[in-house]
Amino acid sequence: MPEEESPQKDDILFTFKLFGYKMNVTAAAVCSGIFSAILSYYSAQQEAEAREKQTKSIIDAIEGIKSFILEIKIEDLGSELETLRKLLLESEKNDLQWINNIYISCYKVLDRLKVEIKPDDYYSNFEIFPIYSTSLSLLLSISLLRKKLYGIDVDNQMINEIDEYLKLADQSERYCYSFLRTELGIEIYVKKYPFGYNPRGYAVANWYKNFWINCLSQYSTQEHLKHRIQIRSEIEQTRRLLSINLNGSMELDNPEYGGFNMIDRCREIKIYDDCSFAEGRTDYDDCKKLNPFNDKAFQGSKYMALNSPSDAYGLSIGKDTKNFLKETEINFTVALKTREPSSMKAELIIWELGVDGTIQKQPETFTLISITPEWQLHHTSLSKRSSDSVVRCEIYWHEHEGKELLIDQVSIIPTNKFLIKDSKNLDKTFLLNLDGFENRSSNFMIYFQPDYPFSSRYLAANDGRETFSNPSLFYNLGGIGEGESINFSAIICSRESINREIELVIWELEVTVRGETSIAKSNPTKTTVTDQWDLYNVSYTKQRADTILRCEIFWHDSNGIDIMVALPSISIDG
Repeated sequence: MPEEESPQKDDILFTFKLFGYKMNVTAAAVCSGIFSAILSYYSAQQEAEAREKQTKSIIDAIEGIKSFILEIKIEDLGSELETLRKLLLESEKNDLQWINNIYISCYKVLDRLKVEIKPDDYYSNFEIFPIYSTSLSLLLSISLLRKKLYGIDVDNQMINEIDEYLKLADQSERYCYSFLRTELGIEIYVKKYPFGYNPRGYAVANWYKNFWINCLSQYSTQEHLKHRIQIRSEIEQTRRLLSINLNGSMELDNPEYGGFNMIDRCREIKIYDDCSFAEGRTDYDDCKKLNPFNDKAFQGSKYMALNSPSDAYGLSIGKDTKNFLKETEINFTVALKTREPSSMKAELIIWELGVDGTIQKQPETFTLISITPEWQLHHTSLSKRSSDSVVRCEIYWHEHEGKELLIDQVSIIPTNKFLIKDSKNLDKTFLLNLDGFENRSSNFMIYFQPDYPFSSRYLAANDGRETFSNPSLFYNLGGIGEGESINFSAIICSRESINREIELVIWELEVTVRGETSIAKSNPTKTTVTDQWDLYNVSYTKQRADTILRCEIFWHDSNGIDIMVALPSISIDG
């Protein structure tokens, strides 16, 4: 038996009271509704009942954020936040002017808060940053509501705003982890080993030498930061969703053609203004000169028209996207119409393309859609079989007789259950803090890159100096009870394809003040990784209550090429 009882859940929760302040998780808790609202908007069809439900989910998310902002003490944050508070109290207006005012006010609040956040400052990271992330989530909610109700599209400015947030989130997580880990370790040491003279000074010098206390401070820090990591991940997923669908309503100049990047089979592409938006304005005549037709957009103020000679065939327009995990559900939706009755037919096809050709397509059979003079939404879906394939969403049209096919509101929605964590169940399923990982390798770093497909933060390591015979990355995990089964998952790749063999293992460790001893381990998951991200996992059922678990990723080479790890997570059953 160990000399000390290993740290368990009660010990970890105790440190919340011991530390003397409560980590402000309210912001993360209310923010976590935003990704679900955005996903709901993009995924659902446009029947009246669905539209009402989508709008309600967005407004519910805004209400939760509003409640948090209205409770903030704002003495040090100036007039910007006070203006936003007053606008939120006028929510019964709920018209375009009110929404636009909040939209503008959110940007002003964000600009003010960004100035206040310092990389190594306690107050700005623990008090200001939650307000900042909440304000960004409010801006995302309001932007979605504007698009939902009035067809005003999200633009690149929003992507840039998210990138600024992710950069500050990276700095803040590094600081908060370091601060909490040290302070919790010191306070636990003082509590467990009270000394007469200057106990804190003694603890500062010695807490990290006690393996039991070192572990306990690590687990407690993870609990403190769990919500913060969750909301950052949700905003990362939101960024990707917005990026994939940027300009799907044809409202923006960039990217061109609604984001379609396969246009070589189109003879002529035009973007038309819906001139009904200009009625009564001085620019109405100019609009009609460019668009003599009376067609309205499906939503918003613009739509796309594809035209080809009457004898042209094999016509299509498509969009290639990549970096989706296997088992990701791809939903492709688009609004189509013609200007007048015709025999035009269309097809919506999703292709999954590998190095050696087509892996699959949906629908599998030849399925034609009759196109009418009224806007109609059409939809198809596909579940990916491989992580290293490309997804192509393509629209074909036939029997067009030289007439235009009109397109609006294009959306491509990837959903993967691994990437969508239930924010209400973070005791059972949660992301691990990258700063808590340790390494047995000659090189190790946490990288930040906002446009990476799965997370802006990822681990990279190699053993190019041949320091270890079996290099690894590992995370010590406490708070797991006897008989509980855990699943450790991570998205992993190699920076270059070198046929790297890896092994995922969960160890059960007995802990003393001097170190740990293995008493059991899981069946390892062994595989070879390439330069394409893929999801890997390993499971284990804990045998004793007084032990900790170590989740470890081994690789069996001394190559200087990095192994890369993103979104390591734990799910608990039992």
